Amino acid sequence: MSDDGLDEDPHEILKISPDTSDDVVKAVAHRKSADVHPDSDSPDTEEYVRIQKAKDALLEG
Repeated sequence: MSDDGLDEDPHEILKISPDTSDDVVKAVAHRKSADVHPDSDSPDTEEYVRIQKAKDALLEG
């Protein structure tokens, strides 16, 4: 496990290429997390956290 708490590449989690801009990273993460948000019709808290960690790892780097 890496320092960011992810077992896989953040790009793989968000299904984006390594050269994706920060704005696209934010948009993709927002769209993906909306589907699994704890307040949604199909909540998946673990997947939501995973998406947020992937986004944070890509935007910090």
